[in-house]
Amino acid sequence: MLHRAILFSFLGFLYQSAQAQIQIMPKGVQSVKQITTDYTGKDPFIIMEQEIFFNDSAITVQQKRTSFDYINGEHIKTSFYQYDYNPNTRKGEFSTTRFPTPKNKLESPAKSYTKFTSYNHKDMNTFTQSYDENGQLIVETQEDYNAQGLRTSKRHNDIKFNTIHYDELTRNNAGKITRWLSKDTENGRESIARDIKTTYLSDTLLLNEKGYNYSNWSEINNKYKKGELISQTVERGYIQSTGKVLIDAKTVTKYANNKPISSTYTENGKKIATTTYAFTDSTETEIVTEKRNKVTTTTKTVTKRIFDEKRNLIHLHKLVNDKTTFEMKRFFEEGVLQKVESWEYKITGEEWHTVTTYNAQGNPINRKEHKNKVLTKEDAYTYQLYEVN
Repeated sequence: MLHRAILFSFLGFLYQSAQAQIQIMPKGVQSVKQITTDYTGKDPFIIMEQEIFFNDSAITVQQKRTSFDYINGEHIKTSFYQYDYNPNTRKGEFSTTRFPTPKNKLESPAKSYTKFTSYNHKDMNTFTQSYDENGQLIVETQEDYNAQGLRTSKRHNDIKFNTIHYDELTRNNAGKITRWLSKDTENGRESIARDIKTTYLSDTLLLNEKGYNYSNWSEINNKYKKGELISQTVERGYIQSTGKVLIDAKTVTKYANNKPISSTYTENGKKIATTTYAFTDSTETEIVTEKRNKVTTTTKTVTKRIFDEKRNLIHLHKLVNDKTTFEMKRFFEEGVLQKVESWEYKITGEEWHTVTTYNAQGNPINRKEHKNKVLTKEDAYTYQLYEVN
């Protein structure tokens, strides 16, 4: 498969962020309530209600979310999610309860849950135990971190299937992974699942990464000049039953000023695609020419970015082959985000439009999604703030 994520990873992140669930900045917020309404049916109906509570250190201490469906003319509760966390003990629990509906075979509510011990009050845990809807322990996980707060090992015990997966991460002084070793144990029999070794220039600049993950093999070689990347070679393949590595894909990219200028992709020694890149102060252009089965296709992507005087990205415009356009505009007031609008157009006539408005603290208060100028979904947010003494 052609690897094309060199240039537009940042833009891809922005695009995904515009479509994904909006993040809340919890500083000074005691609670936020979110109501999601669906407009695609005959009548609007609420599909989700959620409330999140924070302590005065902006740590999430509780979350409650109820999901609904509209079935046979009835507004039915389908599931309930709850998260509870005690920052003092670092222990918490989250659970999901499914309710009987005409679409499932449940006769009574079914609850699964996970207990955990947190490392950073967020998304890193030192210990978790997950239980199924029958109350049986099915998965147990333990993670270790170093003094820098970086993970050094993880042990995942799937009790239900009697398997253990163990990851061991060796890091250098800068925290970069120099070796990633993984072991699988199934019914008491241990095997090496992953062994990837990495070397760096000055502990931070990737020079070589080589190894395998199960039967998949890869190697990355970077070359630098005075600390700037000038070329990268990525080879991918698989390990045969004989133990020999067979390389079936190779990408060679040349760089200037730490930006790609050209790339060549080959499969089994045959050139499949070439990519050229061009940059100006506000515009990035990528042209990919690919030939498969005697058919040549060319994809041209032009992305323009405009920043304000505070270096806030305020306008993003991405055009792909005159067939798909993505555009996003962001509006700030005294450095605080106030509104985001995004559009996606296709040559077929399909159009998506999303508008999100924010309060003075930069948190969302409303988000509307439209398809072909028709409202399809709306999220409404209300906040309870801590009193400022």
